[in-house]
Amino acid sequence: MIAQVRLVWRDALALVFALSDRRTPAGPKIAAAIALVYAVFPIDLLPDVVPLLGLSDDFLVVPTILALAARTLPAPVLGDAQRKS
Repeated sequence: MIAQVRLVWRDALALVFALSDRRTPAGPKIAAAIALVYAVFPIDLLPDVVPLLGLSDDFLVVPTILALAARTLPAPVLGDAQRKS
């Protein structure tokens, strides 16, 4: 369990480093901003008052958008970010 948390934390930190790199194109930066806004903004695809489904969309949408942002990063930027993390 702890090893999985460390891997997720390392990947999240690498994504932060990659997004702060000036070589990163605008697409991944915009996708990460959308994920952050979706996580913080009170309007969701499924309202939080719906039992179980209301919170599950937050746990599915945000990581999916962040994963897509990470996949569109240039390889050198991602490699440098992973080494930093």
